[in-house]
Amino acid sequence: PPAIRPGARWRALGQEPGDFEAREGRPFVEWAPSGALLTETLRRAGLSRSDVSLSNVRLCSAPKKMRDADKSRADDCCWPRLLREIEQAPAVLALGKTAFAACQRLGAGGEGRGEAGLTAMRGFPITLRVSGRSVPALATYHPAFALRSRRWLPTLRSDVLKALRHASGRLDWEE
Repeated sequence: PPAIRPGARWRALGQEPGDFEAREGRPFVEWAPSGALLTETLRRAGLSRSDVSLSNVRLCSAPKKMRDADKSRADDCCWPRLLREIEQAPAVLALGKTAFAACQRLGAGGEGRGEAGLTAMRGFPITLRVSGRSVPALATYHPAFALRSRRWLPTLRSDVLKALRHASGRLDWEE
């Protein structure tokens, strides 16, 4: 289940539970590689895990060989819950392409960027429209991707810091 923190300034969304997360029953487990990187990135930004709500697009782990059509059905199954979570979030950090795709379903687009993919949109402000409300968001790479391709670690850290600065009112979202 998601780790929703009352009063959290933003919500981080991942793809789905990894092996460690499925075993522990919570997202971004602190001692697992992705969770440890997220914790370290938050610490560098001056926050602790308790300052952030953590969730995933899917609450169940898809089998490694699951077809895309089946993953899409799993996303649809979790959609009402995800909408409620985003509706309550002051700001959203979408971690990875699955989380970014969920944001695109809510009309996320950058100025003049249209339906661009994650690589083109990462680090740019996007707006999610949920129940007549606009929710600021930012998409970046998933910690697991940054760990596999370490050259993206500085990008992930920079994007997370930018999102946190905005959520705390220390950065104009359009900057």
